[in-house]
Amino acid sequence: MIHRSILQGKLEILKELFNVSSSAGAEDITSNAPAAGAHNRSLLRDSKARFGGGLIVGLGFSALAFAGSASAQDAQPKRGGTAVFVLQEDPTYLTRDLTTNSETGTIGCILYQGLMGINAEGEAYPLLAKSVDISDDKLTYKFVLNDARWQDGKPITAKDVKYTYEEISGKHSPTFKRTLTSIDKIEAVSDKEIVITLKKPYGPILIALTCQQGAAILPEHVYVGTDPLTNKASNAEPVSSGPFILKEWVRGSHLRLVKNPDYWEQGKPYLDEIIAQVVPSGAGRTQALLSGQVDRIPWFALETSDYPLIERNPQLLLQPARKPPATDFISINTEKKPFDDKRVRQALMFATDREFLLKSAFNGQGAASTSPFAGGFPWAIDPEMDLSKMYPYDPARANALLDEAGVTRDASGKRLSMNFIIEPGEEGGSQIAAALKNMWEQVGIDLTIETIQPPLSTERIAKGEANIAYHGYSSGGDPAIGWSGQFVSTTIGSLRGNAARYSNPEIDELFTLGQSETDLDARGVYYKKAQKILGEDMPILTIHDPVDKEAQGAWLKGMENEYMFPTWRDAWVDK
Repeated sequence: MIHRSILQGKLEILKELFNVSSSAGAEDITSNAPAAGAHNRSLLRDSKARFGGGLIVGLGFSALAFAGSASAQDAQPKRGGTAVFVLQEDPTYLTRDLTTNSETGTIGCILYQGLMGINAEGEAYPLLAKSVDISDDKLTYKFVLNDARWQDGKPITAKDVKYTYEEISGKHSPTFKRTLTSIDKIEAVSDKEIVITLKKPYGPILIALTCQQGAAILPEHVYVGTDPLTNKASNAEPVSSGPFILKEWVRGSHLRLVKNPDYWEQGKPYLDEIIAQVVPSGAGRTQALLSGQVDRIPWFALETSDYPLIERNPQLLLQPARKPPATDFISINTEKKPFDDKRVRQALMFATDREFLLKSAFNGQGAASTSPFAGGFPWAIDPEMDLSKMYPYDPARANALLDEAGVTRDASGKRLSMNFIIEPGEEGGSQIAAALKNMWEQVGIDLTIETIQPPLSTERIAKGEANIAYHGYSSGGDPAIGWSGQFVSTTIGSLRGNAARYSNPEIDELFTLGQSETDLDARGVYYKKAQKILGEDMPILTIHDPVDKEAQGAWLKGMENEYMFPTWRDAWVDK
């Protein structure tokens, strides 16, 4: 295993390799927390809440508790040691409740836990909650909390849950903000009991109460009366509920997280430390894994072009990422002329050779999108919808539509100029921008490419300052959580929300109906109808359905039941 005695040498090698700063000026932010006992959870696995279905089916008003995170390993976990994984950049915040940024989710879901967790099969299980009772009408959810404490020794209570949902996640999380609209009231009936009452059934409610979906519970006593965006617990000095606490953050270099001695799950975590090393270069990240300097590359930081290198190494594992379906798309600002005319948006789709983009930008990994939604939800996808047939690459058809819409060429042959915002961390973004600039010149459109770092990029897009922008977007595991944010009018102006600023009352109604059912087939009727409308209106150009993969050393164990953003509480090293 990677012992503490060699850790500093390992970090120094990484610093030298990637030209990052030394640890001078590092922030030591470990809290001197009072002792708190660890506690067992009730273990009952008869029933689970499944991704897509959202609700636990056929249980009436029943109590649920799950092991959820038990490792599938037969080998006995080894205690101690350090594991190192990579990030592309520093996290924007330290809680997922404020942003959908992947780096933030990766660190935030280690530090702050949700009422519910998600296992490798995409199933919800109680985490900070010990159990959940669900009424027969699927409107009332009663949660009993585990006996857990914050890093500063104060108990985690129902007041923390209520405050988080109403004052932080419900106002700032791009995903949970939509969930809150389905909630009628949140009641802290005692220190350890919280009751959530819905306005009507909401299909993915249990999935929505996870850290991954922007609903990690935060400490009321730390946040009350402050701005969550500037509170030190969000961006410098977290007060953790998770298995690790933040010991040191050297910005641009690494984050060091150490074992939480008062973590509530008895016997966990196994590791002494985990290190998140910031490595901006994709090639550098892969080389660090190949050389054994890091133990894991998460799905969002692994270049598809490097898959073959990892596959050829018998000491490494390359596996499909355990995460919700996603899509890569281009938003078109439908409020700006001439993009308010759907014929112009359709023309842009005809002018885009998506098969070429698949090969050039994504190395043939994944597939060109056939629907406004990514695959992965067969119950929600219209099998007759095929964007490749509806919008084959056809510059002549694109030119004809632009002429028909009155977007004519000037003396130089140019029809219009527009800006195109991409973020440097989005895989394929620069290649797609360069390819589109060439493709769209054939139909008289001149692109000005702007590469902008988040959060400035997301702020400008949310304000409507982009003509078009490139996005990698997660479904969140359910159309009501993820896809709705791209298309419903209530998320216009939200960070990572409706970037196209598209507003269609019929689409709003269909998404509302789709989330209000608990039967998958019934929900699918509404989403399939929505796809037909979106395929015609074309507010976004869906480019690519990725099949993301993650890589790690074969010596890293206990990650088998993690999902999307690992908690690391079951991880151990055998090296």
